[in-house]
Amino acid sequence: MKHTLDERKQTILLAITRDYISTADPVGSRTIARRYELGISPATIRNEMADLEEMGYLEQPHTSAGRIPSQKGYRFYVDRLMEHERLAEGEQTAIREALEVKAREIEQVIHQAVRIISDLTSCAAVVLLPEISRGRIHTLRLLPVEPGRALLVMISSSGMITNRILPIPSQVSENDLQWISGYLTERLKGLTLLDLDEHLITAILEELRGYSAFSRQLLEALVRSVQQADGGKVITGGATNILSQPEFRDIEKARDVISIFERSHDLSQLLFASRPLGVKITIGNENVLAELRACSLVSAVYFVGGLPSGALGVVGPTRMNYARVISIVEYVARMINDCFDDPF
Repeated sequence: MKHTLDERKQTILLAITRDYISTADPVGSRTIARRYELGISPATIRNEMADLEEMGYLEQPHTSAGRIPSQKGYRFYVDRLMEHERLAEGEQTAIREALEVKAREIEQVIHQAVRIISDLTSCAAVVLLPEISRGRIHTLRLLPVEPGRALLVMISSSGMITNRILPIPSQVSENDLQWISGYLTERLKGLTLLDLDEHLITAILEELRGYSAFSRQLLEALVRSVQQADGGKVITGGATNILSQPEFRDIEKARDVISIFERSHDLSQLLFASRPLGVKITIGNENVLAELRACSLVSAVYFVGGLPSGALGVVGPTRMNYARVISIVEYVARMINDCFDDPF
């Protein structure tokens, strides 16, 4: 006999999922009858739960008479039953204040985002940094920091800041640094670091021949910025939150999940796979990484300068509070967008 997921079954699945997310304890028919006024007896609820288990939406742990949602059940809950949750005003304020970084250092903003996401969700946070090499140059500044050394600061048109300490010849004065900064800003404004090819470097060296040794050193530093660009770099936080979840009391199981956070390339690929616009929810076996098959990932793209540039996500047990996590991920992504939308 083929069962359909009628309104009653959906109501019972919703009740079990909410209860299990809240308590981490398998849910029995008497609990549902006591906590939710469904107008049906525990016996009827028990029969419906048996049907839901047969259809693959519920599972029964070996040591319990209660049921828990299966991955199929979580997917139905997320896609069809879950109600959107609005963050409290105080939480929205905390996120805004954490991400209001005056210097607009992208990595500083991302570190703050990771911290507040992991704190608010009690899960692990992962954020993929944008590809700085593709940002268009807005300003280049050379600032003396001590004798023989200067700070090269590059500000992109989206407000991202990267910097590097350079040795400078003793004959290069502060006025020289200011003049070179102005020249390079005018020459390179609107270009990306990827545009800094050998032909352009040769032309600039010719124009700066009075500073030839230092000019080459400076341009090589810019080229190294491309080679060492932060694209693909992942910032993580709150991985130990995984250990506090009852699903991961098994040390081997927990170790498998924690090991993922030491593999930046895998995390980068995972977040790149989450690049469609909007929030993406990947549950259990939907994850391509075997170590995350007991977890869910909620991720979203963020924008820098109006362009999709990176992604942020939350990794937690399949029992995570999806409605709350989705709201947090959406709001943090929106705040990052605002931070680097139109800074100039």
